[in-house]
Amino acid sequence: MNKSITISLLVLMIIASILVGCGGNGARNAGGSSDAAPSSNVPVKQAKTYTDADINAMLNEAENNGAAANKHYKGKNVRVIGGHVQNIDSDLRYISVDGTAAPFTLIHVTCNIDNKNKELQDAVVQLRKGQNVVVYGTITDVGDIMGYTMDLDKIESLEANPSVETSQPVLKTEARSSSIPRPLSNAMLGNVKLGDSIAEAELVLGNPTKKTVKDDNKLRYVYPLMDVAYDYGEVTGMAADDVSVCTPKGIHAGSLLNDVTNQYGSDYMLSTYENLKLYEYKFKDKKGSYLLRFAVTQGTDSVKYISIRYVD
Repeated sequence: MNKSITISLLVLMIIASILVGCGGNGARNAGGSSDAAPSSNVPVKQAKTYTDADINAMLNEAENNGAAANKHYKGKNVRVIGGHVQNIDSDLRYISVDGTAAPFTLIHVTCNIDNKNKELQDAVVQLRKGQNVVVYGTITDVGDIMGYTMDLDKIESLEANPSVETSQPVLKTEARSSSIPRPLSNAMLGNVKLGDSIAEAELVLGNPTKKTVKDDNKLRYVYPLMDVAYDYGEVTGMAADDVSVCTPKGIHAGSLLNDVTNQYGSDYMLSTYENLKLYEYKFKDKKGSYLLRFAVTQGTDSVKYISIRYVD
């Protein structure tokens, strides 16, 4: 009898120990399941902040010291104030913004438009040339020839600028404000030709909006649609980035590289400058050799600007 009791007690003790063991494991499991899941370190996207920049100060610095302008602005998020719309690309790829203190110069801010940003494209469609704007974006390129390139984030339109002509004259190769017909030449841009006098050039271009004197004999005049360099009173160089200024073969800013090579062939010299590929064709006239340049934006195959100049 005592032996039976002892065996029963042993069985009960074994069962109890099993139950306690299970309970402990259960407690540990419960404790494990109640621990908070580790938090994930997902970065929070910070709102972009912009530094105010006066466009006239920007353009002046780029024209006088491109290296300093590059250091100050490249890669920076800026809110550019004091500008007006100079040009609106018909395919909504970009707009160019000029300063109110120096209108119509080749030195300006080119604002590239994201083709996936419908809201931004809709805002640009509402703009007009000469309208005052404030632009927000990141400066991606700086140069002393064409100025600044910006990835545009936002644009604020203001009232029209009454001091800026919104209807600009159109320069065409076949139209010249002279009764004397002129044969076409590779030395021509718009209807101005290398070797023209200041008076002859201004029959086409009108009065300059800005004059720079480099020394007694070298001048740089800025006209509404192109820049012209004079040496001893004659045209020695020209540059234009407006779509209405054409070469005699119909190439203009916005033309494709394929159009250029179809018209001028493949016998060109190729170099690069910042984000541009420079396709240069060499010609010669009675005064010497000159280069016809088509500056093409890399990745787009689109002509950014055209220039012609005599070379030594």
